[in-house]
Amino acid sequence: MHLANCLCDNYLKDSLATLIIENMHLHILPIMNPDGFALRWRGNANNIDLNRDFPDQFFPVNNDIDYRQPETRAIMNWVKQEHFTASASLHGGALVANYPWDGTRDTR
Repeated sequence: MHLANCLCDNYLKDSLATLIIENMHLHILPIMNPDGFALRWRGNANNIDLNRDFPDQFFPVNNDIDYRQPETRAIMNWVKQEHFTASASLHGGALVANYPWDGTRDTR
């Protein structure tokens, strides 16, 4: 939210903020799990950890999109519609770098 506020507050005042707003196709998703945020826990209203609800190359628990949570389906559909060239994810907890399909069969 700080980035969004900074860009909005500095548009036409700061050359970098103006450049970003006028020349980039920017999406900001403030939160993927509003239920969990409100309840201060990892799960959504169905007590499903949305971080574990996406496809996994080694653990195809629910490869059928119809059985995924609504939030997960919405994100998956959104990223299929857009042509992202870069992304960043800010996540509370430990410092982690994630890559597509970065899991391992032994989960380490």
